[in-house]
Amino acid sequence: MTKAPAFQFYASDFVDDTMEWTPLEVGIYMRLLCFQWINKSLPQEKNRMARLSGCTEKEFSDAWETIKSKFYVNGDGRIYNKKLENIRIAQDEYREKQRISGVKGARVRYGDPISDPNGEKVALQSSSSSSSLSSSSEKEGVLHEGGKMPSCHPRKLFEIYANENKKLPRAETFTKEREHKCRVRLNAKNFTENFKKAVQKSQDTPFLCGENARGWRADFDWFIANDTNIIKVLEGRYSSGKTQEKTLDELKAEWKKRDAEAKNDKR
Repeated sequence: MTKAPAFQFYASDFVDDTMEWTPLEVGIYMRLLCFQWINKSLPQEKNRMARLSGCTEKEFSDAWETIKSKFYVNGDGRIYNKKLENIRIAQDEYREKQRISGVKGARVRYGDPISDPNGEKVALQSSSSSSSLSSSSEKEGVLHEGGKMPSCHPRKLFEIYANENKKLPRAETFTKEREHKCRVRLNAKNFTENFKKAVQKSQDTPFLCGENARGWRADFDWFIANDTNIIKVLEGRYSSGKTQEKTLDELKAEWKKRDAEAKNDKR
């Protein structure tokens, strides 16, 4: 099967997952993802991954403490990013589905697969687009650890929110973007159960219901934005009435501080 030259890049997910990372950590993470896509896996040796990332071994070792949670070691001793492999599987399944459809279509139209000048039987191939691939991937879903499909349909999260929500903004439409977000979130262990508990608990959490300086309220999109927001709710991070999230100015100050520390380490 022809190797896919590109993969879908979901900007919102990437920003959510790397918001508090340093520029160096983000750059290394992106380089590793690209290398995995081209070569299907990554080596375990840190010195080799440092070379792939274009940085020193010390820089890589420091950054790896943050990045390593995004990867797992397979039985073959190689390192993988699970989400990226899910995208690869979805693309492969889509192309195979299109190939089979092409063969069936040719048989219906011509009675038998067409032969090329070299004597090989081929079928007409229908054209595809990135939007068609994305739509098919969303309909078919992606694999969980162990090759299993998600335990429930992404719409289940939408229904849970509608049933349990009494005080937060209503979610009116289950859009394609929300469906994709839900599929990604369902890769997290026990997300459906924890999601329901978090929505229930938020009803009795004044800060999440708008009792804060900005009048901000948590909504469905906030709950599915990443894997950690519901955990913060369950751990009571918002029960004191003060958000534990950092403002953009605070994040910029922290990034600046980390960059300065990194420069000092090099001296």
